[in-house]
Amino acid sequence: MIAHATEPLRHRLDGLNDFLPIEPTECRAQSDLIDAAFIISVAVGLLLAFANPLSAAFAGAVTKALAG
Repeated sequence: MIAHATEPLRHRLDGLNDFLPIEPTECRAQSDLIDAAFIISVAVGLLLAFANPLSAAFAGAVTKALAG
């Protein structure tokens, strides 16, 4: 059966529900979360590579320990 152009898209896609177990909006939300996790991990990596707050804290602790 050929769908008419004025027929709602949802009715034309009803046959795809057997192949797609989740809604497309759920797919989009999952891919957004994966992208966000990647972006956050890159940001933390760049922070540690360039700002390096861990070595600054370590250097301060060593200086304090050596000073007495």
